[in-house]
Amino acid sequence: MGQNTEKFMMENPERPLILGVDDDPTTHVILEDLLQDEYELVFATNGQECLQTIEKREPAITLMDVRMPVMDGLEACKAIRDSANHGDVSVIF
Repeated sequence: MGQNTEKFMMENPERPLILGVDDDPTTHVILEDLLQDEYELVFATNGQECLQTIEKREPAITLMDVRMPVMDGLEACKAIRDSANHGDVSVIF
């Protein structure tokens, strides 16, 4: 677990934030069904929205699709890694 994930979970022990990034609304519904009881969820539909969301609220973990419009998941992950403030955000493709 990364330092930011541990920090977030200590500050919010009941419901860590998960960011779901996918342009398919069905994926959002599936993630909600599976995770909403134990996690706070926010969603983005492309990599650009993902980066904007992370600037506002850093998630404990990011679940990201690879192929999306505007900015794909690989580009978004590179931008996250290159960020001075958010480079250690956990990303799962």
